[in-house]
Amino acid sequence: MTDPQDPTTEKRDQQRLIQAFAHLDRHALGMSCGIVAAGVLFLMTIAMTVKGPTPCMACLDPSRSLRYGPHLELLAYLFKGYSVSWGGAFIGLGWGMVAGYLVGHVFAGFLNLHHRVYLRVIERRLRREALSNG
Repeated sequence: MTDPQDPTTEKRDQQRLIQAFAHLDRHALGMSCGIVAAGVLFLMTIAMTVKGPTPCMACLDPSRSLRYGPHLELLAYLFKGYSVSWGGAFIGLGWGMVAGYLVGHVFAGFLNLHHRVYLRVIERRLRREALSNG
């Protein structure tokens, strides 16, 4: 059985903590999320374009009886120039990269902040316990 005060055990525990609360690179996570989001939006747009329009029973505009993908068409309100078409797929590729990068970048920032605060709280509790135990 190993002694809890053994330096090798203490080093191993420190290494595990460092790995568990590792700092995320905001740019790397942003780029990876951007690439994935761009690819997904591009492929979904291409798939809907190849598939062709579907009949729309509940269209708000009665003059349009065929629609390409009502959910994908809504992205045109967020992404300027986007549409469910071949050209729109390439515009969506750029917008997906931008949106995915921002989401990944912000998420990594919040996760890093959370880890920093959480470790600070743990450190203060341990110091308080050490002081109270004498």
